Amino acid sequence: MAKQPIRRGGTHEGSCHHPPSAGCAGAVSAARWQPHAGFLLFAAPLDRPDTPLSRSALLTGTRLDPSLGSQLRKEIATADRVDILCSFIRWSGLRILLDDLRQLAERKGDDGVRLRVITTSYMGATDPRAIEELSKLPNTEIRVSYDTKRTRLHAKAYLFHRKTGFGSAYIGSANLSNAALSEGLEWTTKVSHYELPYLWSKVAGAFETYWQDDEFQPYRDGSPERLRRAISHERAAASEPDSTVMFDLRPYPFQEEILDVLTAEREVQNKHRHLVVAATGTGKTMIAAFDYARVCREAGTKPSLLFVAHREEILRQSLGSFRGVLRDQNFGDLLVGGRDPEQERHLFCSIQSYNSRDLMQRSRDAFDYVVVDEFHHAAAPSYRRLARRSITSIPRSTNCSSEVSGLGC
Repeated sequence: MAKQPIRRGGTHEGSCHHPPSAGCAGAVSAARWQPHAGFLLFAAPLDRPDTPLSRSALLTGTRLDPSLGSQLRKEIATADRVDILCSFIRWSGLRILLDDLRQLAERKGDDGVRLRVITTSYMGATDPRAIEELSKLPNTEIRVSYDTKRTRLHAKAYLFHRKTGFGSAYIGSANLSNAALSEGLEWTTKVSHYELPYLWSKVAGAFETYWQDDEFQPYRDGSPERLRRAISHERAAASEPDSTVMFDLRPYPFQEEILDVLTAEREVQNKHRHLVVAATGTGKTMIAAFDYARVCREAGTKPSLLFVAHREEILRQSLGSFRGVLRDQNFGDLLVGGRDPEQERHLFCSIQSYNSRDLMQRSRDAFDYVVVDEFHHAAAPSYRRLARRSITSIPRSTNCSSEVSGLGC
Protein backbone atom coordinates (compact mmCIF):
# COMPACT_ATOMS: atom_id res chain seq x y z
CA MET A 1 0.00 0.00 0.00
CA ALA A 2 1.52 3.29 -1.07
CA LYS A 3 1.98 5.87 1.66
CA GLN A 4 2.75 9.51 1.07
CA PRO A 5 4.18 11.83 3.76
CA ILE A 6 2.31 15.07 4.20
CA ARG A 7 3.68 17.94 6.17
CA ARG A 8 1.60 19.33 8.97
CA GLY A 9 -0.52 22.16 7.74
CA GLY A 10 -0.02 21.15 4.11
CA THR A 11 -2.68 20.06 1.67
CA HIS A 12 -3.08 17.11 -0.60
CA GLU A 13 -5.80 16.32 -3.11
CA GLY A 14 -8.37 14.01 -1.57
CA SER A 15 -6.82 14.28 1.90
CA CYS A 16 -7.63 15.93 5.18
CA HIS A 17 -4.95 17.31 7.50
CA HIS A 18 -6.91 17.91 10.68
CA PRO A 19 -8.54 15.60 13.26
CA PRO A 20 -11.74 13.71 12.39
CA SER A 21 -14.74 15.93 11.87
CA ALA A 22 -17.91 16.08 9.82
CA GLY A 23 -16.01 17.72 7.00
CA CYS A 24 -13.57 14.88 6.49
CA ALA A 25 -15.38 11.93 8.00
CA GLY A 26 -15.28 9.84 4.87
CA ALA A 27 -11.56 10.38 4.28
CA VAL A 28 -10.65 9.71 7.88
CA SER A 29 -12.67 6.50 8.05
CA ALA A 30 -11.30 5.19 4.80
CA ALA A 31 -7.71 6.39 5.03
CA ARG A 32 -6.95 5.36 8.65
CA TRP A 33 -4.78 8.36 9.52
CA GLN A 34 -1.89 7.72 11.87
CA PRO A 35 0.63 10.18 13.32
CA HIS A 36 4.21 9.00 12.71
CA ALA A 37 7.53 10.78 13.22
CA GLY A 38 6.14 14.23 12.62
CA PHE A 39 4.19 13.17 9.55
CA LEU A 40 0.71 11.90 8.84
CA LEU A 41 0.74 8.69 6.84
CA PHE A 42 -1.94 8.64 4.19
CA ALA A 43 -3.16 5.30 2.86
CA ALA A 44 -4.47 5.12 -0.66
CA PRO A 45 -8.18 5.99 -0.31
CA LEU A 46 -10.67 3.15 -0.37
CA ASP A 47 -13.69 3.21 -2.63
CA ARG A 48 -16.04 5.09 -0.33
CA PRO A 49 -19.88 5.15 -0.48
CA ASP A 50 -21.33 7.63 -2.94
CA THR A 51 -22.97 9.62 -0.14
CA PRO A 52 -20.86 11.12 2.69
CA LEU A 53 -20.65 9.15 5.91
CA SER A 54 -21.66 12.32 7.74
CA ARG A 55 -24.97 12.66 5.87
CA SER A 56 -28.16 10.62 5.71
CA ALA A 57 -29.63 9.80 2.32
CA LEU A 58 -32.35 7.98 0.38
CA LEU A 59 -31.69 5.33 -2.26
CA THR A 60 -34.62 4.70 -4.61
CA GLY A 61 -33.27 1.95 -6.85
CA THR A 62 -33.61 4.11 -9.97
CA ARG A 63 -30.87 4.96 -12.46
CA LEU A 64 -30.39 8.25 -10.64
CA ASP A 65 -29.10 6.46 -7.54
CA PRO A 66 -26.34 3.89 -7.04
CA SER A 67 -27.46 0.33 -6.43
CA LEU A 68 -27.89 -0.74 -2.83
CA GLY A 69 -25.47 -3.62 -3.36
CA SER A 70 -22.66 -1.30 -4.46
CA GLN A 71 -23.14 0.90 -1.39
CA LEU A 72 -23.19 -2.04 1.01
CA ARG A 73 -19.93 -3.33 -0.43
CA LYS A 74 -18.27 0.05 0.05
CA GLU A 75 -19.61 0.34 3.59
CA ILE A 76 -18.28 -3.11 4.51
CA ALA A 77 -14.80 -2.14 3.31
CA THR A 78 -14.49 0.64 5.90
CA ALA A 79 -16.59 -0.73 8.77
CA ASP A 80 -15.25 -2.10 12.05
CA ARG A 81 -18.33 -4.27 12.61
CA VAL A 82 -21.42 -5.18 10.57
CA ASP A 83 -24.91 -6.24 11.69
CA ILE A 84 -27.41 -7.63 9.17
CA LEU A 85 -31.12 -8.05 9.90
CA CYS A 86 -33.46 -9.44 7.23
CA SER A 87 -36.30 -11.93 6.98
CA PHE A 88 -34.55 -14.06 4.38
CA ILE A 89 -31.14 -14.48 2.76
CA ARG A 90 -30.74 -15.76 -0.78
CA TRP A 91 -27.54 -17.17 -2.21
CA SER A 92 -27.94 -14.85 -5.20
CA GLY A 93 -27.70 -11.87 -2.84
CA LEU A 94 -25.06 -13.18 -0.47
CA ARG A 95 -22.57 -13.90 -3.23
CA ILE A 96 -22.58 -10.19 -4.10
CA LEU A 97 -21.26 -9.36 -0.62
CA LEU A 98 -19.53 -12.59 0.39
CA ASP A 99 -15.95 -11.65 -0.56
CA ASP A 100 -16.28 -8.31 1.21
CA LEU A 101 -17.77 -9.93 4.30
CA ARG A 102 -14.97 -12.50 4.30
CA GLN A 103 -12.34 -9.74 4.25
CA LEU A 104 -14.15 -8.03 7.12
CA ALA A 105 -14.34 -11.24 9.16
CA GLU A 106 -10.68 -12.11 8.55
CA ARG A 107 -9.39 -8.63 9.36
CA LYS A 108 -6.75 -8.75 12.07
CA GLY A 109 -7.56 -7.40 15.48
CA ASP A 110 -8.78 -8.42 18.90
CA ASP A 111 -12.24 -6.91 18.62
CA GLY A 112 -14.05 -10.27 18.72
CA VAL A 113 -17.13 -10.78 16.56
CA ARG A 114 -17.11 -8.62 13.45
CA LEU A 115 -20.25 -9.88 11.71
CA ARG A 116 -23.67 -10.65 13.21
CA VAL A 117 -26.65 -11.85 11.18
CA ILE A 118 -30.32 -12.28 12.16
CA THR A 119 -32.72 -14.02 9.78
CA THR A 120 -35.70 -16.43 9.69
CA SER A 121 -37.09 -19.48 7.93
CA TYR A 122 -40.21 -17.45 7.02
CA MET A 123 -41.99 -18.79 3.91
CA GLY A 124 -38.99 -21.01 3.18
CA ALA A 125 -37.35 -18.15 1.30
CA THR A 126 -33.92 -18.40 2.93
CA ASP A 127 -31.33 -20.51 1.09
CA PRO A 128 -29.70 -23.00 3.48
CA ARG A 129 -26.53 -22.77 1.40
CA ALA A 130 -26.28 -19.05 2.09
CA ILE A 131 -26.50 -19.55 5.85
CA GLU A 132 -23.98 -22.38 5.77
CA GLU A 133 -21.48 -20.25 3.83
CA LEU A 134 -21.90 -17.39 6.29
CA SER A 135 -21.36 -19.74 9.21
CA LYS A 136 -17.95 -20.69 7.81
CA LEU A 137 -16.64 -17.14 8.20
CA PRO A 138 -14.48 -16.45 11.27
CA ASN A 139 -15.62 -13.96 13.90
CA THR A 140 -19.21 -14.39 12.71
CA GLU A 141 -22.39 -15.23 14.62
CA ILE A 142 -25.80 -16.05 13.15
CA ARG A 143 -29.20 -16.31 14.81
CA VAL A 144 -32.32 -17.74 13.17
CA SER A 145 -36.02 -17.68 14.04
CA TYR A 146 -37.55 -21.07 13.27
CA ASP A 147 -41.00 -20.28 14.70
CA THR A 148 -42.67 -18.12 12.05
CA LYS A 149 -46.08 -18.51 13.67
CA ARG A 150 -44.92 -16.38 16.60
CA THR A 151 -42.16 -14.35 14.96
CA ARG A 152 -42.84 -12.39 11.79
CA LEU A 153 -39.66 -10.48 11.09
CA HIS A 154 -40.23 -8.10 8.18
CA ALA A 155 -37.55 -5.55 9.06
CA LYS A 156 -34.54 -5.19 6.77
CA ALA A 157 -31.51 -3.33 8.06
CA TYR A 158 -27.75 -3.25 7.47
CA LEU A 159 -25.69 -1.58 10.20
CA PHE A 160 -22.06 -0.55 9.78
CA HIS A 161 -20.31 0.34 13.04
CA ARG A 162 -17.22 2.55 13.12
CA LYS A 163 -15.15 3.55 16.13
CA THR A 164 -14.85 7.03 14.66
CA GLY A 165 -18.56 7.64 15.26
CA PHE A 166 -19.37 7.77 11.55
CA GLY A 167 -21.46 4.61 11.33
CA SER A 168 -24.20 4.04 8.77
CA ALA A 169 -27.47 2.10 8.83
CA TYR A 170 -29.42 1.20 5.69
CA ILE A 171 -33.09 0.53 6.46
CA GLY A 172 -35.77 -0.32 3.93
CA SER A 173 -37.49 -3.08 2.00
CA ALA A 174 -34.48 -4.99 0.68
CA ASN A 175 -33.77 -8.53 1.79
CA LEU A 176 -30.42 -10.07 0.95
CA SER A 177 -31.21 -11.12 -2.62
CA ASN A 178 -29.80 -10.23 -6.02
CA ALA A 179 -33.05 -8.62 -7.12
CA ALA A 180 -33.17 -6.38 -4.06
CA LEU A 181 -29.49 -5.38 -4.10
CA SER A 182 -29.04 -4.92 -7.83
CA GLU A 183 -32.26 -4.61 -9.79
CA GLY A 184 -35.32 -3.97 -7.63
CA LEU A 185 -36.97 -0.60 -7.08
CA GLU A 186 -36.28 -0.81 -3.36
CA TRP A 187 -36.43 2.33 -1.25
CA THR A 188 -33.72 2.39 1.39
CA THR A 189 -32.98 5.10 3.93
CA LYS A 190 -29.39 5.61 4.99
CA VAL A 191 -29.08 6.86 8.58
CA SER A 192 -25.82 8.60 9.49
CA HIS A 193 -24.60 7.97 13.04
CA TYR A 194 -22.89 11.37 13.00
CA GLU A 195 -25.88 13.34 11.72
CA LEU A 196 -28.71 11.50 13.50
CA PRO A 197 -27.24 9.97 16.67
CA TYR A 198 -30.63 9.50 18.35
CA LEU A 199 -32.08 7.58 15.40
CA TRP A 200 -28.88 5.56 15.03
CA SER A 201 -29.06 4.58 18.70
CA LYS A 202 -32.67 3.48 18.28
CA VAL A 203 -31.82 1.31 15.26
CA ALA A 204 -28.78 -0.23 16.96
CA GLY A 205 -30.78 -0.78 20.15
CA ALA A 206 -33.57 -2.55 18.27
CA PHE A 207 -31.03 -4.90 16.72
CA GLU A 208 -29.62 -5.71 20.16
CA THR A 209 -33.13 -6.43 21.43
CA TYR A 210 -33.71 -8.94 18.65
CA TRP A 211 -30.25 -10.42 19.21
CA GLN A 212 -31.05 -11.12 22.86
CA ASP A 213 -34.54 -12.48 22.14
CA ASP A 214 -34.88 -16.23 22.68
CA GLU A 215 -36.96 -16.47 19.49
CA PHE A 216 -33.71 -16.12 17.53
CA GLN A 217 -31.63 -19.22 18.13
CA PRO A 218 -27.83 -19.40 17.61
CA TYR A 219 -26.88 -21.21 14.41
CA ARG A 220 -24.41 -23.87 15.52
CA ASP A 221 -23.47 -27.49 14.89
CA GLY A 222 -26.64 -29.38 14.14
CA SER A 223 -28.48 -26.25 13.07
CA PRO A 224 -28.19 -26.88 9.30
CA GLU A 225 -30.54 -29.87 9.50
CA ARG A 226 -32.96 -27.98 11.72
CA LEU A 227 -32.96 -25.05 9.29
CA ARG A 228 -33.57 -27.33 6.31
CA ARG A 229 -36.53 -28.95 8.07
CA ALA A 230 -38.01 -25.57 8.97
CA ILE A 231 -37.57 -24.28 5.43
CA SER A 232 -39.12 -27.42 3.94
CA HIS A 233 -42.09 -27.03 6.27
CA GLU A 234 -42.54 -23.39 5.29
CA ARG A 235 -42.30 -24.17 1.58
CA ALA A 236 -44.95 -26.86 1.95
CA ALA A 237 -47.21 -24.36 3.68
CA ALA A 238 -46.50 -21.79 0.98
CA SER A 239 -47.89 -24.18 -1.63
CA GLU A 240 -51.33 -23.56 -0.18
CA PRO A 241 -53.52 -21.13 -2.14
CA ASP A 242 -52.48 -17.54 -1.51
CA SER A 243 -55.34 -16.02 0.41
CA THR A 244 -53.79 -12.60 0.84
CA VAL A 245 -56.29 -10.01 -0.38
CA MET A 246 -56.08 -6.24 -0.36
CA PHE A 247 -59.84 -5.69 -0.01
CA ASP A 248 -62.78 -7.01 2.01
CA LEU A 249 -64.58 -10.00 0.53
CA ARG A 250 -68.38 -9.66 0.59
CA PRO A 251 -71.08 -12.29 0.04
CA TYR A 252 -73.36 -12.27 -3.00
CA PRO A 253 -77.00 -11.32 -2.33
CA PHE A 254 -78.17 -14.96 -2.43
CA GLN A 255 -75.39 -15.87 0.03
CA GLU A 256 -76.41 -12.96 2.25
CA GLU A 257 -79.94 -14.39 2.45
CA ILE A 258 -78.60 -17.75 3.61
CA LEU A 259 -76.34 -16.05 6.16
CA ASP A 260 -79.28 -14.08 7.56
CA VAL A 261 -81.29 -17.29 7.95
CA LEU A 262 -78.40 -18.96 9.79
CA THR A 263 -78.04 -15.97 12.11
CA ALA A 264 -81.78 -15.89 12.82
CA GLU A 265 -81.85 -19.62 13.52
CA ARG A 266 -79.09 -19.21 16.10
CA GLU A 267 -80.26 -16.03 17.75
CA VAL A 268 -84.06 -16.44 17.61
CA GLN A 269 -84.66 -20.18 17.42
CA ASN A 270 -81.55 -21.17 19.39
CA LYS A 271 -80.73 -23.76 16.72
CA HIS A 272 -77.07 -24.43 16.11
CA ARG A 273 -77.09 -27.33 13.60
CA HIS A 274 -77.72 -26.46 9.97
CA LEU A 275 -77.64 -28.07 6.55
CA VAL A 276 -76.78 -25.75 3.65
CA VAL A 277 -78.06 -27.11 0.33
CA ALA A 278 -76.92 -25.32 -2.84
CA ALA A 279 -75.82 -26.11 -6.37
CA THR A 280 -72.19 -26.88 -7.13
CA GLY A 281 -70.17 -23.70 -7.64
CA THR A 282 -72.45 -21.40 -5.65
CA GLY A 283 -69.93 -20.96 -2.85
CA LYS A 284 -71.06 -23.13 0.04
CA THR A 285 -67.59 -23.00 1.60
CA MET A 286 -67.59 -19.21 1.28
CA ILE A 287 -70.96 -19.14 3.05
CA ALA A 288 -69.42 -21.09 5.92
CA ALA A 289 -66.44 -18.70 5.98
CA PHE A 290 -68.70 -15.62 6.01
CA ASP A 291 -70.87 -17.15 8.74
CA TYR A 292 -67.81 -17.96 10.84
CA ALA A 293 -66.62 -14.36 10.37
CA ARG A 294 -69.98 -13.15 11.72
CA VAL A 295 -69.59 -15.41 14.75
CA CYS A 296 -66.09 -14.00 15.28
CA ARG A 297 -67.39 -10.44 15.24
CA GLU A 298 -70.16 -11.28 17.71
CA ALA A 299 -67.78 -13.12 20.04
CA GLY A 300 -64.95 -10.61 19.75
CA THR A 301 -62.53 -13.47 19.17
CA LYS A 302 -61.98 -16.41 16.83
CA PRO A 303 -63.79 -19.46 18.29
CA SER A 304 -62.19 -22.84 17.82
CA LEU A 305 -62.95 -24.33 14.39
CA LEU A 306 -62.94 -27.81 12.86
CA PHE A 307 -63.42 -28.04 9.08
CA VAL A 308 -63.70 -31.60 7.75
CA ALA A 309 -63.52 -32.76 4.13
CA HIS A 310 -62.59 -35.98 2.37
CA ARG A 311 -59.86 -34.66 0.04
CA GLU A 312 -56.70 -32.64 0.65
CA GLU A 313 -57.37 -30.39 -2.34
CA ILE A 314 -60.69 -29.32 -0.85
CA LEU A 315 -59.06 -28.64 2.50
CA ARG A 316 -56.38 -26.43 0.95
CA GLN A 317 -58.93 -24.45 -1.04
CA SER A 318 -61.17 -24.07 1.99
CA LEU A 319 -58.30 -22.90 4.16
CA GLY A 320 -57.53 -20.27 1.53
CA SER A 321 -61.19 -19.17 1.51
CA PHE A 322 -61.32 -18.73 5.28
CA ARG A 323 -58.03 -16.83 5.31
CA GLY A 324 -59.30 -14.53 2.57
CA VAL A 325 -62.59 -13.76 4.31
CA LEU A 326 -60.89 -13.24 7.68
CA ARG A 327 -58.02 -11.25 6.14
CA ASP A 328 -55.65 -13.42 8.16
CA GLN A 329 -53.02 -15.37 6.25
CA ASN A 330 -51.91 -17.09 9.46
CA PHE A 331 -55.33 -18.52 10.26
CA GLY A 332 -55.71 -22.28 10.54
CA ASP A 333 -53.58 -25.34 9.90
CA LEU A 334 -53.97 -28.46 7.79
CA LEU A 335 -54.29 -31.87 9.41
CA VAL A 336 -54.04 -34.27 6.49
CA GLY A 337 -51.69 -36.86 5.03
CA GLY A 338 -49.62 -37.29 8.18
CA ARG A 339 -48.92 -33.57 8.47
CA ASP A 340 -48.64 -32.24 12.02
CA PRO A 341 -50.30 -28.85 12.61
CA GLU A 342 -48.55 -26.23 14.73
CA GLN A 343 -51.78 -25.57 16.63
CA GLU A 344 -55.05 -27.44 17.06
CA ARG A 345 -57.50 -24.61 17.69
CA HIS A 346 -58.38 -23.97 14.03
CA LEU A 347 -58.03 -27.17 12.00
CA PHE A 348 -58.82 -28.11 8.40
CA CYS A 349 -58.86 -31.86 8.70
CA SER A 350 -59.44 -34.87 6.46
CA ILE A 351 -62.03 -37.36 7.65
CA GLN A 352 -59.29 -39.98 7.77
CA SER A 353 -57.11 -37.86 10.06
CA TYR A 354 -60.16 -36.97 12.14
CA ASN A 355 -60.72 -40.61 12.96
CA SER A 356 -57.08 -41.66 13.29
CA ARG A 357 -56.14 -38.73 15.57
CA ASP A 358 -58.96 -39.48 18.00
CA LEU A 359 -60.45 -36.04 17.40
CA MET A 360 -63.88 -37.67 17.54
CA GLN A 361 -63.57 -38.00 21.30
CA ARG A 362 -62.46 -34.39 21.69
CA SER A 363 -64.51 -32.52 19.11
CA ARG A 364 -67.67 -32.29 21.20
CA ASP A 365 -65.95 -30.02 23.70
CA ALA A 366 -62.83 -28.87 21.89
CA PHE A 367 -64.41 -27.10 18.89
CA ASP A 368 -66.96 -24.29 19.00
CA TYR A 369 -67.67 -24.28 15.26
CA VAL A 370 -67.67 -27.40 13.07
CA VAL A 371 -68.08 -27.54 9.28
CA VAL A 372 -68.44 -30.75 7.29
CA ASP A 373 -67.99 -30.27 3.55
CA GLU A 374 -69.99 -32.29 1.00
CA PHE A 375 -72.17 -33.92 3.60
CA HIS A 376 -73.77 -36.23 1.04
CA HIS A 377 -70.96 -38.58 2.12
CA ALA A 378 -72.79 -38.86 5.45
CA ALA A 379 -73.88 -42.42 4.75
CA ALA A 380 -70.38 -43.46 5.78
CA PRO A 381 -70.16 -44.24 9.52
CA SER A 382 -67.23 -41.86 9.99
CA TYR A 383 -69.33 -38.92 8.78
CA ARG A 384 -72.42 -39.88 10.77
CA ARG A 385 -70.43 -39.42 13.97
CA LEU A 386 -69.90 -35.78 13.07
CA ALA A 387 -73.48 -34.95 12.18
CA ARG A 388 -74.62 -33.73 15.56
CA ARG A 389 -72.23 -30.76 15.73
CA SER A 390 -72.04 -29.58 12.14
CA ILE A 391 -73.03 -26.85 9.79
CA THR A 392 -72.85 -28.79 6.53
CA SER A 393 -72.79 -28.15 2.80
CA ILE A 394 -74.40 -30.42 0.22
CA PRO A 395 -75.07 -30.08 -3.54
CA ARG A 396 -78.66 -29.23 -4.45
CA SER A 397 -79.05 -32.30 -6.66
CA THR A 398 -78.32 -34.77 -3.85
CA ASN A 399 -81.37 -36.54 -2.47
CA CYS A 400 -81.85 -36.53 1.28
CA SER A 401 -81.60 -39.96 2.82
CA SER A 402 -82.59 -41.26 6.21
CA GLU A 403 -79.03 -40.79 7.41
CA VAL A 404 -79.31 -36.99 7.19
CA SER A 405 -83.05 -36.47 7.72
CA GLY A 406 -82.41 -35.66 11.34
CA LEU A 407 -80.72 -32.43 10.28
CA GLY A 408 -83.91 -31.08 8.79
CA CYS A 409 -83.28 -31.91 5.13
